[in-house]
Amino acid sequence: MIFDNPPLNLMGPEFVLEFREIMAAIETDEQVKVVVFESAVEGFYLNHSDFHAKLED
Repeated sequence: MIFDNPPLNLMGPEFVLEFREIMAAIETDEQVKVVVFESAVEGFYLNHSDFHAKLED
Protein backbone atom coordinates (compact mmCIF):
# COMPACT_ATOMS: atom_id res chain seq x y z
CA MET A 1 0.00 0.00 0.00
CA ILE A 2 1.53 3.29 -1.09
CA PHE A 3 0.61 6.58 0.58
CA ASP A 4 0.69 9.33 -2.05
CA ASN A 5 -0.85 12.65 -1.02
CA PRO A 6 1.80 15.28 -1.86
CA PRO A 7 3.29 17.46 -0.76
CA LEU A 8 3.13 16.25 2.89
CA ASN A 9 0.98 13.09 2.93
CA LEU A 10 -1.67 14.71 5.10
CA MET A 11 -4.39 12.45 6.49
CA GLY A 12 -7.71 14.15 5.81
CA PRO A 13 -11.25 12.78 6.07
CA GLU A 14 -11.14 11.33 2.55
CA PHE A 15 -7.93 9.46 3.40
CA VAL A 16 -9.46 8.00 6.56
CA LEU A 17 -12.54 6.70 4.72
CA GLU A 18 -10.49 5.19 1.91
CA PHE A 19 -7.99 3.67 4.35
CA ARG A 20 -10.80 2.05 6.37
CA GLU A 21 -12.29 0.51 3.21
CA ILE A 22 -8.92 -0.85 2.12
CA MET A 23 -8.15 -2.27 5.56
CA ALA A 24 -11.58 -3.94 5.74
CA ALA A 25 -10.94 -5.58 2.36
CA ILE A 26 -7.49 -6.73 3.46
CA GLU A 27 -8.81 -8.16 6.73
CA THR A 28 -11.41 -10.29 4.96
CA ASP A 29 -9.06 -11.59 2.25
CA GLU A 30 -7.62 -14.87 3.55
CA GLN A 31 -4.98 -14.88 0.81
CA VAL A 32 -3.35 -11.71 2.15
CA LYS A 33 -0.56 -12.61 4.58
CA VAL A 34 1.49 -9.39 4.65
CA VAL A 35 0.80 -5.75 3.89
CA VAL A 36 3.68 -3.36 3.24
CA PHE A 37 3.08 0.34 3.77
CA GLU A 38 5.29 2.84 1.99
CA SER A 39 5.28 6.46 0.89
CA ALA A 40 5.55 7.86 -2.62
CA VAL A 41 6.31 11.29 -1.14
CA GLU A 42 10.03 11.62 -0.49
CA GLY A 43 10.79 12.68 3.08
CA PHE A 44 7.27 12.05 4.40
CA TYR A 45 5.64 8.80 5.45
CA LEU A 46 2.38 10.04 6.95
CA ASN A 47 1.86 13.49 8.35
CA HIS A 48 -0.63 15.11 10.70
CA SER A 49 -4.35 14.99 10.16
CA ASP A 50 -5.91 17.75 8.08
CA PHE A 51 -9.04 18.65 10.04
CA HIS A 52 -9.81 21.59 7.77
CA ALA A 53 -10.44 19.37 4.76
CA LYS A 54 -14.09 18.93 3.85
CA LEU A 55 -15.63 15.49 3.76
CA GLU A 56 -17.79 14.92 0.71
CA ASP A 57 -20.40 12.15 0.52
